[in-house]
Amino acid sequence: MFQRTANWAAPLHNGKIDAETQAAIKAGYPEMFRRCQETFACFIHTPDPRGAFEVSDAEREANYERLYGERGFGIWQGQFRDILIDRKANATISDFVARKIRGRVKDQKVAEKLVPKNHGVRHATACRWRPSITRSTIGPMWS
Repeated sequence: MFQRTANWAAPLHNGKIDAETQAAIKAGYPEMFRRCQETFACFIHTPDPRGAFEVSDAEREANYERLYGERGFGIWQGQFRDILIDRKANATISDFVARKIRGRVKDQKVAEKLVPKNHGVRHATACRWRPSITRSTIGPMWS
């Protein structure tokens, strides 16, 4: 595997969609498109209006787990409102995603190479946000 620069990555959780589910998704397009026009980055996800430290550690961790486990860009777009502007808040999501990367990769030397060390997740002042999404099956490839 070649990786030029370590980058934050989370599973996209894509999967097969049966015809019934696809029909339901398509029926919801008008609402989905309306929703996207109302959001910061034109995704269906809305940042949490709370700050990362306005909730308990357990609630913050549960929120990160929920977003990480959902399909789509929730882990990147549905975060607490201060993740982009507060380095300490950003460190909470950066630490969470780093733990997830380490947990998905069997060889911890490789895992450490895959965890960015010079920029946090989505930190605006770092100007280095290049979030990635991965197919759920990529973990074993890194192992």
